[in-house]
Amino acid sequence: MHLSREYMLERMLAADSTADGQFISAVLTTGIYCLPSCRARKPHSKNAVFFPNPEAARVAGFRACKRCRPDNYYLGLDAGKLLVNQLIKHFQTDPRAYPDANSLVIASGMSSSTLYELFRKHLQATPGEVLIRERILVVRRALLHNASPIGQLAFEVGFENLSTFNANFRRLVGMSPSQYRRSGKSLEVTLSEARP
Repeated sequence: MHLSREYMLERMLAADSTADGQFISAVLTTGIYCLPSCRARKPHSKNAVFFPNPEAARVAGFRACKRCRPDNYYLGLDAGKLLVNQLIKHFQTDPRAYPDANSLVIASGMSSSTLYELFRKHLQATPGEVLIRERILVVRRALLHNASPIGQLAFEVGFENLSTFNANFRRLVGMSPSQYRRSGKSLEVTLSEARP
């Protein structure tokens, strides 16, 4: 590598995003490699080692940081967008996985301000708003294909009380959950009657 250790150490300690792609930093004590811009806690200089790319770091026995996701950067992928999409997909398969926005922050491994920035950038909403939208979406699907009581469905996706659920459902869908269920069933009947 043509870069000096001093330069790489300085850029890593400064979390300099302009150095991303120039080298990979790794920490001997944790076994993790990162982009120079990673905001994770910085190691003592004696524990820092540097590699030209992620592959060299992996060959040396290090694993990728889950916070800065250096492999995604080198693949040309938007790590922030990937993280947001992963959180949403996980939530869709297990709605109770994230009871609130803080649980999303913890799962992401980022600061709350960084995660809020990513959600605003990629979804034009806060993490809390996205959680509510996704919960309502899961309930909307269930209302059309599931005979369970509405309250049970609301609790299953993580709403803690029915008044909050009903208010959010009305705000996002424009009708009550029971009206939505009735309108969906009448649409299904109409469509099935129209078939030859």
